[in-house]
Amino acid sequence: AGYLMGVLWFDLMHDVLAKPRAGGQQIPEKDIETVQRYYRRVAVEAHPMNKLIAVVMAATLAGIVGEIYFKTAPAWIPYVSLLLLVPPLICAGVRTFPNAIRLGSGRDDLATRTRLASAIYADHSIIVYIIVSLLGLQVYAASV
Repeated sequence: AGYLMGVLWFDLMHDVLAKPRAGGQQIPEKDIETVQRYYRRVAVEAHPMNKLIAVVMAATLAGIVGEIYFKTAPAWIPYVSLLLLVPPLICAGVRTFPNAIRLGSGRDDLATRTRLASAIYADHSIIVYIIVSLLGLQVYAASV
């Protein structure tokens, strides 16, 4: 969960440029271009390293399943951990990563790129709280 948090932190440092503006003001094109360049580097051009996050997500899931199987933590902790981990995994696989690839491709008009960047920001803004909770729970599990 710690690695996932680190990746989210770096993503959010760029995503914040696509945060919706007060009063519905247009997000500046230069900000969308900055976010687009970031996702082109990390989601499109970084092959095979762009697959590492999926491997880490799978390893985190496997670790939690291992906690259940080997009973290495109080029984409720791995089940709550699964409840915290699975929704972000699904969101990342179904929506966030495909949006990042599409945004990074740069093939869409400004309005579509703005929508994609804002959707990625929204996803990450929610997921970061879930992953922080998961990380805290796993740290707690290691201490009991």
